[in-house]
Amino acid sequence: MKNRSMFIAPVVVSAIVGFASCVVTPKTYAGEIESGIGSCDVDSPFMGCTWKAKGCDKPVAPVAFASDVESYNRAVTEFNEYLTEVRSYEDCIIAEGKRDIGDKLPDIVTQGAKKQIDEADTELNEARTNLQMMRPQ
Repeated sequence: MKNRSMFIAPVVVSAIVGFASCVVTPKTYAGEIESGIGSCDVDSPFMGCTWKAKGCDKPVAPVAFASDVESYNRAVTEFNEYLTEVRSYEDCIIAEGKRDIGDKLPDIVTQGAKKQIDEADTELNEARTNLQMMRPQ
C-alpha cells in the first residue's frame, strides 16, 4: 500500500471550547475536530483534539463463509469489492484532509487521517486473513 499520509501540510483554525467538543469558527471544514474527554484547545499544541473525516463512509467488511470452491470464489469476489471500497474511503479521507490542512491544522489533520486509514487497513487485513483461512484445500 502506498503511504497515504504524505499529503501533510500546514492549516489555521480558531476554536470555541465546548463541554466535550470543539466548535471551529469561522470556517466550515471538510472534516470534524473532536475532543476525547473534556475540552480541546487548538491554540495549544492541539491537546485533546482529534480530526476526523466527516463526509466519508467507512465500508463494512463482508462476512465470509466458504464451504467449497464455489462459495470461496464468491467470498473472494466480495472481498475484492470491499478492497475497492476501502481504497475509495481512504482516498476520501485524504481529500478531506487536504482541504482542511491548508487552513492550519497540519498535525491534528495528519494524525486523524492516519488513524482512520490505519484502522481501515487493520480491518482489511483481518478480512483478508479470515478469507485465506477459509480457502478450500
